Amino acid sequence: MSVLEWCQFKLWYGKNVNLEELYTFRKSLFPILDRYAIENFLVLNEPEAMYFRVEAKTEHLKEIGEALNTLVTQSGNLFSNVTFEKWDPEQDAQERILRAAQHLGLKLEDRRA
Repeated sequence: MSVLEWCQFKLWYGKNVNLEELYTFRKSLFPILDRYAIENFLVLNEPEAMYFRVEAKTEHLKEIGEALNTLVTQSGNLFSNVTFEKWDPEQDAQERILRAAQHLGLKLEDRRA
């Protein structure tokens, strides 16, 4: 039985990129989604990196990382590096809600929204 888990690949920008370049690159991610039957994913443009978050079979994570490294190499100097880490969408959402509440000066009961 295969186990699905969430992970995050950070594709670190290698230069000042524009939205058109990022949009074009994002389209190159679709074959990876198809090849590994990834149904749940997020692509975020953050100030320092593009985050590619996927829920994939544990045994495919290494291959997905290798495919991303190949795309990054082919992109020229758009990206400088790819890093990998486990990611939990629920924990991430909770942390974002807590940061927003702190920013607004709100106190949440039991540290929950």
